[in-house]
Amino acid sequence: MNETKMSNSFKSYVGFDDHDSQSLNTSGEDSFSELNPRLLPGEVVIAEAQNVLLFAPVSEQKQGKSGNLSVTNYKLTFVTTEERQREESGQQHNLLLGDYDICLSNVDVVYQLMGEKKRRLIPGNNVSGKVKGLHILCKNMKVLSFSFKFSPVGHGKTLTNALLHHAFPRRHQLLFAYDYREPYYNCQRDVCSFRALNDWERELSRTGCTGWRLSAINQSFQLSTSLPQWLVVPQAVLDWQLGDAARHFRGSRPPIWCWGSPQGAALVRMADIHPTITDRVKENVMLENVRKSHPQRKQPLLLDLSKDLPNPKDVQLSFMKLRELCAPESLRQFWVQDGHFFSSLENSRWLHIVSACLCKAIEAAQAIQRDETVVLQEGDGRDMCCIIASLVQILLDPYWRSLCGFQTLIQKEWVALGHPFCTRLAHVYSNDTEQEPNSRLLLRSIWDWGEQFPERDIALFTNPLYEPCSQSNAKELAAQGGVSSLLLWKQCYFRWLPLLEIPGGGKTQVDLRIRQLTAEVAALQRGDSVPEQILTQVSSFFPFSHGVTRSGTLLASSLALNTSFMPGEALLDSQSLLNAPD
Repeated sequence: MNETKMSNSFKSYVGFDDHDSQSLNTSGEDSFSELNPRLLPGEVVIAEAQNVLLFAPVSEQKQGKSGNLSVTNYKLTFVTTEERQREESGQQHNLLLGDYDICLSNVDVVYQLMGEKKRRLIPGNNVSGKVKGLHILCKNMKVLSFSFKFSPVGHGKTLTNALLHHAFPRRHQLLFAYDYREPYYNCQRDVCSFRALNDWERELSRTGCTGWRLSAINQSFQLSTSLPQWLVVPQAVLDWQLGDAARHFRGSRPPIWCWGSPQGAALVRMADIHPTITDRVKENVMLENVRKSHPQRKQPLLLDLSKDLPNPKDVQLSFMKLRELCAPESLRQFWVQDGHFFSSLENSRWLHIVSACLCKAIEAAQAIQRDETVVLQEGDGRDMCCIIASLVQILLDPYWRSLCGFQTLIQKEWVALGHPFCTRLAHVYSNDTEQEPNSRLLLRSIWDWGEQFPERDIALFTNPLYEPCSQSNAKELAAQGGVSSLLLWKQCYFRWLPLLEIPGGGKTQVDLRIRQLTAEVAALQRGDSVPEQILTQVSSFFPFSHGVTRSGTLLASSLALNTSFMPGEALLDSQSLLNAPD
């Protein structure tokens, strides 16, 4: 090959069929051996493969971007000369992940490319022999295909084994969170964690719901490891009665209050009776205490979510079918699926599951509006209970529709009340999750967005047309749960399919224009002058980025939020979107 193609001015694409298997020339000051990944404190490189080709998504895989592929204890990172030049010129963004970085926890399935065929690799097992390429399917439907045709001998095998080991850890202690060494100063003070006594006291006071009290029976998690240390329980039940009854429920999760109305109707979550227990006496006793907590002693409505909604395994199978539809491996597969897209979407049952959850939440919300207490019950009370309880509160309480309120809702219903994130998201490959850490983990707030995104991306989190409910406005949302009322979230699910992108169009273009107009109105209301703006053109997948153009050409762009939200000349400086009303 001509060595000039290896210089910093390299802009062309390497034709996969235009070269033999001879490795690329890596000599010289600007060789690919100098393309080292950007690392975080505590992050180390485990394995590296040089002269790797990254294929354009949804293509025939005949052209690719050339660079170095590395596995660290945090991410899979692909570094090109283009990326390195941008970082050196100070153009790198504020995200923890770079343009071609994939967090290891996002890796779902790894395939070994074997000519026209591929073989699914088993996590934890070592690969023997030569690895020609990798096909990686991510949990967010991103598809990555790499070729080691021009890499030095052994690089592909070494990197593959490192990826299989570190992307599917078998113990919590192997997660990167235990190795991250950057000091943390929590700047997020608004989101309530629901760990302390006063957190639940404030929520009881805010809702104005009576008939319930706080119990300290779960201090040091002696009652249940999946519940918070402070529990809101019926006023009439004593702690010793609660502890005795809890042993009859799966996961020791008796009826627990999570929200209520000033009229006295409450939203309650509980697990099912343990399968080894034949009688339901204790369950009936606890439901009687729930009834007594209502000011009018109304009988609560018991919704058995295990009967009416799919279980986590069914949801996972449905999502996998949806992912197959939204993440085709090749251009040929894309056109084949396009011919029967709606029948494939119907067979996935995804919209039916969404519809079932919405309808159940609407049923519960309507019961609470009739001043009836609703008890949500399912298996362990940690999956569908989280979804339905969250939807009900969003429908009924405008506080949860604010940015801070929504984050607090997730913290309460999913984090504090024990959704098994590690199991459901497969962060740890084995079930050995009970062992205490060998080292103390510094907890970092996921709601501290400044650690993860630049300000211009954070501005996109708010709805420019949002108005808090006033006394004259209806506080409840009137939702429609039928399948005919639902649309697939194309902006999210299809963002990796460049053929479906609409440059300079779609609903996102309208949203951006609304944000610009809102910023202008806010400036005029303050009496400030508004400079002339240049209307920014964005694609229909904005602010998500897939890194390609419609022709399949790879571009350097973020795998998360697009930081090129608006060009500098289009910003309003102090009158920018950041100063627009929430």
